[in-house]
Amino acid sequence: MADGALALELAEDSADALAAIEDRAEKEANTTLRLALVAVLDQLRRAFVRYQEAAAAPSSVSPAELTARYQEVIRAAQRFLTDGELQAWETSYRRHLEAAITAGAKAAEQQQRAEDPATPPPPFAGPDPVIVGALLAAAVVAMRSEAVTFRDQLVVLASNAAAQGWGTRRLEQEARRALVGITAPQAPRPGAGGRPAAGARRSPQARRPQTGVVQRVIVNLRTNLQQAAQQATQTLARAAGYQYARWIATRDERTCAYCVARHGRIYRLDQVSLPAHRRCRCQLQPLATDDVENPDADARERALNGTFWRQSQTRVWREYAASRGRSTTEVRPELLRAAATPTANERWRTPGTTRTAQPVVTLDGPGGVDLTTAVRQAARNANRQQPST
Repeated sequence: MADGALALELAEDSADALAAIEDRAEKEANTTLRLALVAVLDQLRRAFVRYQEAAAAPSSVSPAELTARYQEVIRAAQRFLTDGELQAWETSYRRHLEAAITAGAKAAEQQQRAEDPATPPPPFAGPDPVIVGALLAAAVVAMRSEAVTFRDQLVVLASNAAAQGWGTRRLEQEARRALVGITAPQAPRPGAGGRPAAGARRSPQARRPQTGVVQRVIVNLRTNLQQAAQQATQTLARAAGYQYARWIATRDERTCAYCVARHGRIYRLDQVSLPAHRRCRCQLQPLATDDVENPDADARERALNGTFWRQSQTRVWREYAASRGRSTTEVRPELLRAAATPTANERWRTPGTTRTAQPVVTLDGPGGVDLTTAVRQAARNANRQQPST
């Protein structure tokens, strides 16, 4: 029987270890993309100046020469992230995937030792080359796709620059914005009823990024690394004979309603899968089958640390509400709907599904209402409110 506080601490340690790997991968990907842009801009600048010189003196060049110089600009724009640059990044990202899998295995070992100190976890022979290859291929495809998208953006920018008489400086500025995104003022936190709180103002320091190629790539790579770690964690848990696991959400201002609503709940391992969505940072704590399936309700309550996890759930719900400037009572309907709604992972695994994995052990929610019952009630109420067709 794992102590609840220890399980939370191990989950946080695991999330921190994986975040460090993600940070290194993000830094390398960011550097790769920025250096690729620098290389392209160097070629694009020279080609664009040659075109401008010809366009400024049309009598000195033939239409064919002007067209050729314009095409040179377009070709320069299409040289973003060459195969050599991509292969160099791929080599480094493979190391990060292997590190993420190893971190996931270590997390599984620690959680299993905490749950059952007498039984050694199954041995970990190192990252599975098949899994690494599959995840690496997915990351490379995503990176190539973003590179193609950005090349198309560069072509459009180069065309606009030629048609509207931009200088090379503006062309470079627009290209950098397309790569790294731009920022806009952050809206104030909403108050009660979803409206901005009285006196709330936009802060010039609070700015949010609008997605560029870099942001999209980083989100994809971080999610991919989470998948690598979770693949190891869940595979080793099943190999050790665990059939159940507790969902533990990472607690900070970025934790979403889907994960907050599931925090502390116990699920069958074969029915739940993490990460639940892009950039999900939740963890699974394996639980002994005898504890979960114990027919004695009091003994099961003690073995599963029911009191601790009810308190933890209440605390996480309260933190989620506070991070959004609302009360727990105000966010409760939102969390109940989230608990009854399939996660992005579930929708991807079963397209069109309207069902989500159901917890197998009761955990009282705020107000003393059984969360499972409350979720079902919320789902029934939502169905009643839907207009008939």
